[in-house]
Amino acid sequence: MYLDKEIISNVIAFESKWQAMKDKGREAVLEMAVPGTPLYDEIDDSYETTPGEKLRRLDIGEIRTKGSDTFFVWVRESSLSGGTRERIYKIIAEGDEMLFEGYTEI
Repeated sequence: MYLDKEIISNVIAFESKWQAMKDKGREAVLEMAVPGTPLYDEIDDSYETTPGEKLRRLDIGEIRTKGSDTFFVWVRESSLSGGTRERIYKIIAEGDEMLFEGYTEI
């Protein structure tokens, strides 16, 4: 298994599920986040208030590692409404799963 491909596919799945949680429910995206973290709480709290923002483009850039189980991934999201935001996600590998622990807006 190549970790870069696994990480990229997990970022795409996470972003897609977060964007679609109004239509498909929050459980799909919550299972990809570390329980008890601010990110988990943000997703859980925003379920009732987040409109279904549609992404126009998702750029995934540099991937950095810390040890063998922690990854930092740069992401730029561009929405159909013209907004853009950049984040660095922190992803933890636990067994066969990759869980999102948090992000930093840049």
